[in-house]
Amino acid sequence: MIRSLIISTVYGGGGGRACIRLHEGLLEHPEVDSRVLIGQPLPKGATVNVSPIHNTKLELLLRRRYTKLIAARTLRGRPPTEETFLNLRTGYAIHRHPLVQRADVINLHWTTRFLDYASFFANVKKPIVWTLHDMNPWSGGFPYDKDFPLAAYQELVDENLRELERILRPVDDLTIVAPSQWLVDLSKASAVFGRFRHACIPNCLDVELFRPRDQAPLRSRLGLPVNKKIILFVANYIGHKRKGYQHLVAALEELGKRVDPTEICLAVVGNGNLEALPADFETIELGHIATQLGMAEVYAAADMFVIPSEQDNLPNTVLESLSCGTPVTGFAIGGIPEMINDPKLGRLAPTINGGELANAMEEMLSTSFDRDYIRQSAVRRFAPSVQAGAYHELFADMLKR
Repeated sequence: MIRSLIISTVYGGGGGRACIRLHEGLLEHPEVDSRVLIGQPLPKGATVNVSPIHNTKLELLLRRRYTKLIAARTLRGRPPTEETFLNLRTGYAIHRHPLVQRADVINLHWTTRFLDYASFFANVKKPIVWTLHDMNPWSGGFPYDKDFPLAAYQELVDENLRELERILRPVDDLTIVAPSQWLVDLSKASAVFGRFRHACIPNCLDVELFRPRDQAPLRSRLGLPVNKKIILFVANYIGHKRKGYQHLVAALEELGKRVDPTEICLAVVGNGNLEALPADFETIELGHIATQLGMAEVYAAADMFVIPSEQDNLPNTVLESLSCGTPVTGFAIGGIPEMINDPKLGRLAPTINGGELANAMEEMLSTSFDRDYIRQSAVRRFAPSVQAGAYHELFADMLKR
């Protein structure tokens, strides 16, 4: 039995959901005893064998405040960024935690503002798997280089890279995993991670929860029109330029010139200022949906899911849509082409351009997709047992060395 420990800053969010889904898959594996260590209080109904870094809220609060002070001092005078910049120092002594001592193999996930690099790697002498969710661990600080104000941060990035190289110089039992080959290739080319072993293991999701459903009653219950084509957009990060909301607006403006807007409904999940959306299309704001079941029902109710991101790894939203049998459109960037690798699964615009996205959306509106085919493709590639099996093989191989 392999005792594995997943370490993650957060329980929710894209990276948090991905690591909890892996954990749930490993819980079903007969040869893995999986645990998770999280850097925040746990939500109600958290999965079994998941623990916060500290049992008392006061100690956790003090650690978090100290970490924020370190970050504020480091970033003072630099322009704010849309996403969290990496600091190598934090207020946490993760290496002292009993779950770290207990584990046979450690699996780091998104650990920004949680992992203290110097103390962790100096004290943990066990096989380590580092699962990437963005560029952060090897970039010197930024999660994605698209539109990042690098000039203002270059000195700090260079300093981080020098420190990373120094900290990781003695480390040899480290394997880098990324969910997409796109991110694997970038990591291999990096100065910090290039010398380490790499593997590509896609994320998973609960394929029993995210599944096709009878659309007519589902739409009626959700307040969506039964007789229109429904385009789904998830707007949780509408303010992030990298997420491409501006391209969706441009695409819809162009699409409205080619099709009858009265036959289409745009369903939006999340919060944000949607005033820029063309008024010709009926738009239904579904607001924030807190549960995975709620999201699964929305995906199942839609005719297509659109993700206009300019740069992304292996988005959970695309996995969720495909598992519900709903085709996907967006740009051929990052790891998305690895998911939409078949025209029967959707259409991707070849360049980041609103007109190109409109072309892909128009073609999808006139195409009859086999939702069962889409669903089976997702189950075959992204079922929890597939990911858990791959991680078990990797853990077992590292422990043999």
